[in-house]
Amino acid sequence: MDTESVSRRAWLRGLAAVGAVATICRPATSNAAATHSLDKIGLQLFSLREVFAANPVETLTRVRRIGYQQVEIAELANNSPKALRLLLDDLGLEAPSLHVSLDRLLNAPGQAMEEANILGCRYVVLPWVSEEWRRKTDAWRQIAAVCNHAAEAARAAGLLFAYHNHSYEFAVADGRSGYDILLAETDPALVFLEIDVYWAAYSGVDVVALLKAHAKRFRLIHLKDMARDRTITAAGAGTLDFAAILRQGDTAGLAYYYVEYDNPPPPYFPAVAASYRYLRALRY
Repeated sequence: MDTESVSRRAWLRGLAAVGAVATICRPATSNAAATHSLDKIGLQLFSLREVFAANPVETLTRVRRIGYQQVEIAELANNSPKALRLLLDDLGLEAPSLHVSLDRLLNAPGQAMEEANILGCRYVVLPWVSEEWRRKTDAWRQIAAVCNHAAEAARAAGLLFAYHNHSYEFAVADGRSGYDILLAETDPALVFLEIDVYWAAYSGVDVVALLKAHAKRFRLIHLKDMARDRTITAAGAGTLDFAAILRQGDTAGLAYYYVEYDNPPPPYFPAVAASYRYLRALRY
């Protein structure tokens, strides 16, 4: 992607030539009493990281054509945040959140917050914690302290902060999990949560019960399904009860709903299109 000097017209040149996206439709869960639906669905761009890095214009154009209205940015992939914001605006896409590494939160928080504001984000999210960090003595208390500090920096920049889980947070030692410590030792008014339903379920966690137990702590959610062999699959193609999960949205405090597929099969777009079609049709 070129820098800020690239005009919007240049960004969009040739977009009409982009091919239509193949989609896979799954039947939504049938429930005669269900009246709610997801009106706005986002995509975590980590799902398309290879094609996004190679051609952000075509990638985001196809994402919008599928129907996605929002994206969550995992990395800029050498793109200028100002130029990327121009592209998002031109395509009618919002970027409510930006994933920011632990290293950047510790060493360059101001730069990360500035990028988030340029992109029009509302949240900065810590997406993962390295094994090196997790091996530290009293690791989860230290990580909780980092989250509190990052949340203060986010607030000073007019932003909010959230933590995204994988499976390792739910491992129990001495009767407590890392997630228990994060919930207990982070400021509930400043540190929010992005729940990844696959990784929580993979760890044996009852996702619905977790959302019920911590009202208003959850603000963002990653929606991906678990196949019978416990691998990741498109939403609606696996075993998770998305209707039951989504019914907890208001109680949990959820504001942003993202499809994520960590390693979709090439050519990538059909898998994320299948998730969108399923979730858009789902009534809960």
